[in-house]
Amino acid sequence: MSYASLLNTTCDIEQVTLTSDGMGSHTEAWAVLHNDIPTRVFDMTADERESMYQRESVLVTHKCYIEAQANMSEAKRVVHDATNYNIHSVREMGGRPGLMVLVTELVK
Repeated sequence: MSYASLLNTTCDIEQVTLTSDGMGSHTEAWAVLHNDIPTRVFDMTADERESMYQRESVLVTHKCYIEAQANMSEAKRVVHDATNYNIHSVREMGGRPGLMVLVTELVK
């Protein structure tokens, strides 16, 4: 069984764009960068959350496994089932070419 078969849903990756407001300033808006990426979303365990908080002082809630995408960074967010997740960490999966894990925080 390949890892791709474990990616059981899809998500979008969004990034902030600046739009002129016509008065010399800009407005921030989220725009879709990557659309319908195969993914799997997991709640992080209490131990994983605590470990991440101790290392980086960041409150995280979920991990998203996705097919690798170019230019992924913490400045982007994941949208899955109309729910937004801020990205706090982007890692390629060792031994799994083409797979990334995003450590995220649920946006309420």
